[in-house]
Amino acid sequence: MPYVYDETIPLVAQKLNYTQPIIKSNFQAIKELIEENHIDFNSVAGVGKHSKIDLPVQAPVPAFANDDNGLYTFLNATTGKNELYVHKQIAGVATGTGIPFTASVLSNTAASANMIGWAYLPSGILIKWCNTALLAAGVTEIDMSGVGPDFSYIFNIQLTGARAGSLRLCSISTDFNIATKKFKVYADGIGSVRSLLIGV
Repeated sequence: MPYVYDETIPLVAQKLNYTQPIIKSNFQAIKELIEENHIDFNSVAGVGKHSKIDLPVQAPVPAFANDDNGLYTFLNATTGKNELYVHKQIAGVATGTGIPFTASVLSNTAASANMIGWAYLPSGILIKWCNTALLAAGVTEIDMSGVGPDFSYIFNIQLTGARAGSLRLCSISTDFNIATKKFKVYADGIGSVRSLLIGV
Protein backbone atom coordinates (compact mmCIF):
# COMPACT_ATOMS: atom_id res chain seq x y z
CA MET A 1 0.00 0.00 0.00
CA PRO A 2 1.36 3.47 -0.83
CA TYR A 3 2.33 5.50 2.22
CA VAL A 4 1.74 9.25 2.29
CA TYR A 5 4.84 11.43 2.42
CA ASP A 6 4.39 14.76 4.18
CA GLU A 7 7.36 17.07 3.55
CA THR A 8 6.08 19.67 6.03
CA ILE A 9 6.65 17.43 9.07
CA PRO A 10 8.00 18.17 11.59
CA LEU A 11 7.42 21.87 12.02
CA VAL A 12 9.18 23.77 14.84
CA ALA A 13 6.13 24.10 17.10
CA GLN A 14 4.90 20.50 16.69
CA LYS A 15 5.27 18.01 19.54
CA LEU A 16 6.76 14.53 19.09
CA ASN A 17 3.56 12.73 20.11
CA TYR A 18 1.79 14.45 17.17
CA THR A 19 4.53 14.12 14.57
CA GLN A 20 5.81 10.60 15.36
CA PRO A 21 3.19 8.70 13.27
CA ILE A 22 3.66 11.13 10.36
CA ILE A 23 7.47 10.82 10.53
CA LYS A 24 7.07 7.03 10.61
CA SER A 25 4.82 7.22 7.55
CA ASN A 26 7.45 9.40 5.83
CA PHE A 27 10.16 6.78 6.48
CA GLN A 28 7.85 4.03 5.22
CA ALA A 29 7.14 6.07 2.08
CA ILE A 30 10.90 6.59 1.51
CA LYS A 31 11.53 2.84 1.96
CA GLU A 32 8.71 2.08 -0.47
CA LEU A 33 10.22 4.46 -3.03
CA ILE A 34 13.78 3.13 -2.62
CA GLU A 35 12.69 -0.50 -2.93
CA GLU A 36 10.91 0.07 -6.24
CA ASN A 37 13.15 -1.89 -8.68
CA HIS A 38 15.91 -2.06 -6.01
CA ILE A 39 17.08 -4.68 -3.53
CA ASP A 40 15.71 -3.70 -0.11
CA PHE A 41 17.50 -2.33 2.95
CA ASN A 42 17.32 -5.59 4.91
CA SER A 43 18.86 -7.91 2.30
CA VAL A 44 22.17 -9.60 3.08
CA ALA A 45 23.72 -8.88 -0.32
CA GLY A 46 23.20 -6.33 -3.08
CA VAL A 47 21.56 -3.65 -0.93
CA GLY A 48 20.66 -0.62 -3.06
CA LYS A 49 21.44 -2.33 -6.37
CA HIS A 50 18.82 -2.59 -9.10
CA SER A 51 16.76 -5.77 -9.03
CA LYS A 52 15.28 -4.82 -12.41
CA ILE A 53 14.56 -1.73 -14.47
CA ASP A 54 10.89 -1.09 -15.15
CA LEU A 55 10.24 1.56 -17.81
CA PRO A 56 6.56 2.54 -18.08
CA VAL A 57 5.26 3.42 -21.55
CA GLN A 58 5.74 7.10 -22.38
CA ALA A 59 3.40 9.30 -24.39
CA PRO A 60 4.54 11.57 -25.91
CA VAL A 61 8.20 10.75 -26.48
CA PRO A 62 10.18 12.15 -23.53
CA ALA A 63 12.40 15.17 -24.14
CA PHE A 64 16.15 14.91 -23.48
CA ALA A 65 18.63 17.73 -23.00
CA ASN A 66 21.16 18.21 -25.81
CA ASP A 67 24.05 15.73 -25.53
CA ASP A 68 22.11 13.50 -23.10
CA ASN A 69 21.40 9.83 -23.79
CA GLY A 70 18.59 7.80 -22.28
CA LEU A 71 16.25 4.81 -22.41
CA TYR A 72 12.45 4.78 -22.57
CA THR A 73 9.50 2.63 -23.64
CA PHE A 74 7.19 3.87 -26.39
CA LEU A 75 4.51 2.45 -28.70
CA ASN A 76 6.21 1.65 -32.02
CA ALA A 77 4.22 2.51 -35.16
CA THR A 78 5.65 -0.37 -37.22
CA THR A 79 5.20 -3.24 -34.73
CA GLY A 80 2.23 -1.82 -32.85
CA LYS A 81 3.98 -2.98 -29.65
CA ASN A 82 5.63 -1.13 -26.80
CA GLU A 83 9.34 -1.22 -27.67
CA LEU A 84 12.45 -0.18 -25.80
CA TYR A 85 14.13 2.89 -27.30
CA VAL A 86 17.58 4.33 -26.82
CA HIS A 87 17.87 8.10 -27.23
CA LYS A 88 21.37 8.54 -28.64
CA GLN A 89 23.60 11.12 -30.22
CA ILE A 90 23.84 10.85 -33.99
CA ALA A 91 25.78 12.88 -36.54
CA GLY A 92 23.71 15.64 -38.12
CA VAL A 93 20.97 15.60 -35.46
CA ALA A 94 21.72 18.21 -32.78
CA THR A 95 19.16 16.90 -30.28
CA GLY A 96 19.86 13.19 -30.79
CA THR A 97 17.31 10.63 -31.92
CA GLY A 98 15.29 7.69 -30.62
CA ILE A 99 16.15 4.20 -31.91
CA PRO A 100 13.59 1.40 -31.27
CA PHE A 101 16.26 -1.20 -30.60
CA THR A 102 13.88 -4.01 -29.56
CA ALA A 103 11.67 -3.57 -32.65
CA SER A 104 11.89 -6.43 -35.17
CA VAL A 105 9.81 -8.94 -37.09
CA LEU A 106 9.90 -11.06 -33.92
CA SER A 107 7.67 -8.54 -32.13
CA ASN A 108 4.70 -10.03 -34.00
CA THR A 109 5.90 -13.22 -35.71
CA ALA A 110 7.32 -16.41 -34.24
CA ALA A 111 10.75 -17.33 -35.58
CA SER A 112 10.84 -19.94 -38.34
CA ALA A 113 13.38 -21.28 -40.83
CA ASN A 114 13.94 -19.08 -43.90
CA MET A 115 11.51 -16.41 -42.70
CA ILE A 116 11.58 -12.93 -44.22
CA GLY A 117 12.39 -10.34 -41.59
CA TRP A 118 13.91 -7.16 -40.28
CA ALA A 119 15.41 -5.77 -37.07
CA TYR A 120 16.86 -2.58 -35.65
CA LEU A 121 20.26 -2.56 -33.98
CA PRO A 122 20.89 -0.16 -31.05
CA SER A 123 23.16 1.95 -33.28
CA GLY A 124 20.22 2.76 -35.55
CA ILE A 125 21.26 0.31 -38.28
CA LEU A 126 18.29 -1.39 -39.95
CA ILE A 127 18.77 -4.89 -41.36
CA LYS A 128 16.40 -6.86 -43.57
CA TRP A 129 16.66 -10.35 -45.01
CA CYS A 130 14.78 -12.68 -47.32
CA ASN A 131 15.06 -15.95 -49.23
CA THR A 132 13.99 -15.81 -52.88
CA ALA A 133 13.51 -18.65 -55.35
CA LEU A 134 15.29 -18.27 -58.69
CA LEU A 135 13.14 -20.14 -61.17
CA ALA A 136 15.32 -19.51 -64.19
CA ALA A 137 18.70 -18.13 -65.18
CA GLY A 138 18.79 -14.39 -65.73
CA VAL A 139 17.51 -11.42 -63.74
CA THR A 140 15.06 -11.76 -60.84
CA GLU A 141 13.54 -8.75 -59.08
CA ILE A 142 13.38 -8.90 -55.28
CA ASP A 143 10.64 -6.81 -53.69
CA MET A 144 11.21 -5.75 -50.05
CA SER A 145 8.06 -3.61 -49.76
CA GLY A 146 6.06 -4.53 -46.69
CA VAL A 147 9.14 -5.88 -44.92
CA GLY A 148 9.51 -3.65 -41.86
CA PRO A 149 10.19 0.09 -41.86
CA ASP A 150 11.53 1.80 -44.97
CA PHE A 151 15.21 2.46 -45.59
CA SER A 152 16.45 6.02 -45.96
CA TYR A 153 19.87 4.83 -47.16
CA ILE A 154 21.29 1.44 -48.11
CA PHE A 155 24.89 0.66 -47.15
CA ASN A 156 25.30 -2.89 -48.41
CA ILE A 157 23.50 -5.91 -49.85
CA GLN A 158 24.96 -9.36 -49.32
CA LEU A 159 23.82 -12.32 -51.44
CA THR A 160 24.29 -16.01 -50.80
CA GLY A 161 23.26 -18.31 -53.64
CA ALA A 162 21.92 -21.78 -52.84
CA ARG A 163 22.38 -24.29 -55.64
CA ALA A 164 19.34 -26.36 -56.52
CA GLY A 165 20.23 -27.09 -60.09
CA SER A 166 22.70 -25.31 -62.33
CA LEU A 167 23.22 -22.17 -60.17
CA ARG A 168 26.90 -21.29 -59.82
CA LEU A 169 26.84 -17.49 -59.84
CA CYS A 170 24.56 -14.94 -58.19
CA SER A 171 25.24 -11.20 -58.10
CA ILE A 172 23.47 -7.86 -57.71
CA SER A 173 22.16 -6.61 -61.03
CA THR A 174 20.82 -3.21 -59.89
CA ASP A 175 21.16 -1.06 -56.79
CA PHE A 176 18.34 -1.02 -54.26
CA ASN A 177 15.68 1.49 -55.31
CA ILE A 178 14.61 3.41 -52.18
CA ALA A 179 11.31 4.52 -53.80
CA THR A 180 10.14 1.13 -55.11
CA LYS A 181 11.88 -0.92 -52.36
CA LYS A 182 13.18 -3.34 -54.99
CA PHE A 183 16.49 -4.55 -56.39
CA LYS A 184 17.47 -7.10 -59.01
CA VAL A 185 19.88 -10.02 -58.92
CA TYR A 186 21.46 -11.99 -61.73
CA ALA A 187 21.86 -15.74 -61.54
CA ASP A 188 23.29 -18.13 -64.09
CA GLY A 189 20.93 -20.96 -63.13
CA ILE A 190 18.06 -22.20 -61.00
CA GLY A 191 18.20 -22.16 -57.21
CA SER A 192 17.56 -19.57 -54.51
CA VAL A 193 19.26 -16.51 -53.11
CA ARG A 194 19.42 -15.31 -49.52
CA SER A 195 19.69 -11.53 -49.29
CA LEU A 196 20.86 -9.45 -46.33
CA LEU A 197 20.30 -5.70 -46.64
CA ILE A 198 22.01 -3.22 -44.31
CA GLY A 199 21.11 0.46 -44.06
CA VAL A 200 19.26 3.07 -42.03
